[in-house]
Amino acid sequence: MIVKVLTFISTLLLVICYPYLPKRQMLLHPNEQNTYAIAVDSEVGGQSKFIWINQQDMFWDCEINQGAAYPYCGLSLLWSQDLHKTIDFSAYSHLSLTLDYQGPTPYFRVFIRDDYPSDKYTNALKRAKFNNITIRARQGEQQVSIPLTELSVAEWWFNDFAVPLENRRPSVKNTIALGIDIPYPVILGEHKFRLSRIELVGSYFSKEIMYISILVFWGTLLILEMLLAYLNMQVRLRDGKQQLSELAATSAKYKEQAETDKLTGILNRSGLSEIISQLESSQLLQQYALLIIDVDHFKDVNDTYGHAEGDRILAAIARTISMCTRSYDVIARWGGEEFVVLMHCFKASSILPFADKIRLKIANTPPLNGVTVSIGATQLLKSSIFNESFELADKALYQAKSSGRNKVVVL
Repeated sequence: MIVKVLTFISTLLLVICYPYLPKRQMLLHPNEQNTYAIAVDSEVGGQSKFIWINQQDMFWDCEINQGAAYPYCGLSLLWSQDLHKTIDFSAYSHLSLTLDYQGPTPYFRVFIRDDYPSDKYTNALKRAKFNNITIRARQGEQQVSIPLTELSVAEWWFNDFAVPLENRRPSVKNTIALGIDIPYPVILGEHKFRLSRIELVGSYFSKEIMYISILVFWGTLLILEMLLAYLNMQVRLRDGKQQLSELAATSAKYKEQAETDKLTGILNRSGLSEIISQLESSQLLQQYALLIIDVDHFKDVNDTYGHAEGDRILAAIARTISMCTRSYDVIARWGGEEFVVLMHCFKASSILPFADKIRLKIANTPPLNGVTVSIGATQLLKSSIFNESFELADKALYQAKSSGRNKVVVL
């Protein structure tokens, strides 16, 4: 129970503290291994200019002038000059940028180029998928956190490459470049950028994976708990059967010893006491019911037929009771014409049919010359001791006799 409580507390803490867990990080810039590519409309006859203010500090000026149909100016960071190196962004959730901007545009654009196979261009950068997002520009230094799930693919890109629908979603598994430029419609003038830091940030596992893992863990734990409970029950049943077998063997042993009644061959009172002690010590006594069987008008039998015939009838009654019982029931001669049966049972409702079967068997056995018995019975309860149960069964026997004999009363 303590382990389950501690596990539950740990699970709760994991859920609460998820936002504060250590983050997966990758520094993209500054990085001496990176190179860059400049894109400016002067390549197609435009009048815009890209001017390095301080190349080492990644500080540049995009001077955008009228001249091209669609003026443009921007910078792309490349992981390698030959564009063969790719970085998998999909293991991260956010892209963090620190940059300083000075200029007239209210927005700038961040784009991520992901390698895409196409026959249209041999240049990997030109054919790469154009994932982009527009960011509100503020004057001065700012830190921008971009959720990678918010990226979209530029419409001109999949129109230009006739990209099928299934490939139009953003993808960042094989990125070859990351760039910054001014989105259309472009505002003419000077746009100064200083790029200080670019970093990928993400969790080592997503919140969805965490919840699924918690569900799988607790589901597995509950299944294992049920399985262990089932196996434990099977072990207890097996041990119970073994104990019952041992009790049956012990009962047979005592029948052969001094505790055996010489006349009937069953246990006498001393032998029964030994069995009761074992049942009490193994906490199995409450699984039994107590039956006291008394021969009706036995004194008349002795007076009419003699003691030898009386002894024969007692032995025959003991054999008849044995025929009606099972190996794990206990039979004893209590004294005189009284017999005791410890009936193994779990339900009180099974006592009366069992006792009535013994009564009818004795009454209908020809060698007994029509001798009948009265039976008082009760279930042995865990909270009671044997003597208290015996008094209750004896009271039931008295009621059976006083109400006409040849009856069974269960209290």
